[in-house]
Amino acid sequence: ASNTVIRCGRNGLRNDSCMIVGGDVQIEIVGFVTGIELQGLTFVDAREVSVNAFGSATASARFMDCEWAGCPHGIASILVYNPPNDFLLDNPSKISELDITDLVPSDSGSMSVELWNSTFSTLESIKYGAIANVGGNITVSSCVFKNINSKTSIINVIQNGTIELSTSCFAVSSSLLPGTVFIDNTSSLALN
Repeated sequence: ASNTVIRCGRNGLRNDSCMIVGGDVQIEIVGFVTGIELQGLTFVDAREVSVNAFGSATASARFMDCEWAGCPHGIASILVYNPPNDFLLDNPSKISELDITDLVPSDSGSMSVELWNSTFSTLESIKYGAIANVGGNITVSSCVFKNINSKTSIINVIQNGTIELSTSCFAVSSSLLPGTVFIDNTSSLALN
């Protein structure tokens, strides 16, 4: 539902030790929801994707002081993608069979996701990177990316996606595509 807040402890801080462990998908956002906030959560060992941000172009979510860690061989920590039909919504495991360049969003685009003061670490053989933005808008501010091994780039922005990236650090990571952040020729960097 819109305006849902999931907060770790009284103040929504990571050091209050709230963890979501395991599962294929840990959080899924769909539809036209706005004002979603997740604060102070640690996501560990998702087998596919920690967060499927599958909302419409008007949907929005904000992650504050969160951490993604220890994801062996998954798709992405966060996948921002509004599939063009219900088949992929009803069968999200089919996404793992596709190459990132095969993902085409709905004509209206994908949702907006903001990441503030968060950490992505120890992600091994991630297929689409720590963050894959397919036609959406993402803001990444004061975040740390470390010990990530991606089959693409650490952050991928494709299919008319937009990224605002500021005061973030990338360390001890590797990827097969050139660049820590990959922005295709249809997408843009709005702020750096």
